Amino acid sequence: MTALKNILLIRHLPSVLSNEEKKDLLKHFGVKDVHITGTKGALKEAAFATFDDSDTCSKALNRLHQLEILGSRLVVEYAKKAPETKLHPPSLNIE
Repeated sequence: MTALKNILLIRHLPSVLSNEEKKDLLKHFGVKDVHITGTKGALKEAAFATFDDSDTCSKALNRLHQLEILGSRLVVEYAKKAPETKLHPPSLNIE
């Protein structure tokens, strides 16, 4: 399966942050849209982040991967498929 070039899967977001705080954090890295996955299951404390283009996405991956925030070390990779809205809450548009 081919990775998507403008969507990142960001794991291990700090659980002490609210969804709004997670959105605000990711906004500083050029994120256009965010799907927060929730607090339970295989993708707990994770988010799918969509970018306008692959260049911005690549730069964000390099900056975010292994970044330590509030005691949590982020793991960032290209998403292998787009988030399904049935499994994730509505997107948090950043505008």
